[in-house]
Amino acid sequence: MSDEKHDRGPVPGQILFGITNAARMLDLSEKSVRTAIARGEIHVRRFGTRVLIPREALERFARRDHAGVAGDTTQRHAKGG
Repeated sequence: MSDEKHDRGPVPGQILFGITNAARMLDLSEKSVRTAIARGEIHVRRFGTRVLIPREALERFARRDHAGVAGDTTQRHAKGG
């Protein structure tokens, strides 16, 4: 389910972001953001059916290296897997 109707682009000073805007801010696909959330790599707030991501969680995620989040298999192949 897309939060597209709620995500019209970031607003200056905005502190919570839907999946679509979070993906835009991180330059990732929505699927990659959802995968990172499922792995516990991005912490979220849930309001009913909405999944909102605090700005601080996006910034923490962006500061770390994430091999494989966007479907990158380079590391696995390099290790012979």
